Amino acid sequence: MDSLEDNDGACLKHRVSIIEDSIASTDPRDYLTVTQRYYTPLYRLDPDRNRREDILVLLHSNKICLITLAPSHPVIANRLVINKVNLEVSNKVDRKNNKTSGKSKKGGQLLEPTSILAKLETDDRTYKVESVVPGKLICMNRAVVEQPDRLISHSDSEGHLAIVLPIRGLFDQVKAGLLSQEQYESQIEAEERKKGSVMIPS
Repeated sequence: MDSLEDNDGACLKHRVSIIEDSIASTDPRDYLTVTQRYYTPLYRLDPDRNRREDILVLLHSNKICLITLAPSHPVIANRLVINKVNLEVSNKVDRKNNKTSGKSKKGGQLLEPTSILAKLETDDRTYKVESVVPGKLICMNRAVVEQPDRLISHSDSEGHLAIVLPIRGLFDQVKAGLLSQEQYESQIEAEERKKGSVMIPS
């Protein structure tokens, strides 16, 4: 019980509620995002640790994968301005032309782990984003083409770059080389300690 005074100096009695009583639940599991509930984060670290163009693969419970940037990717880590998400990845391949149909997603462009999904054009340079997941391209996320900054602000949700249907046998081999959330955070923290500062990915 706290005492407060009004403008006339009169003493007012005011009961301060316990914060835990003002919300429905204090269990963190009740406040997980959709991504946290249904997707398992897996990380492909760039072999060139000076370049650090790391990729996050969000594996859904139905085996569909969302491909996006990891927090340690230079575009996110340095909060770079993306001028354009270029889907024309070569003279012969334009991701905008990808089309699928039916439950089996017939017609989708086939992807190797090193296939380029898009080129992110910034003021200083262009970053090529690899698929990582061998499979079939279901679709590119048009939202990030129209609003590239979503790749930075919402990279693990509506700011993903692409949706891929993996080829199970081949993906199992790739998956074995990907890092879990804990492994990823541990390695990034170790690298940052060597530089004299610690960055904990969000």
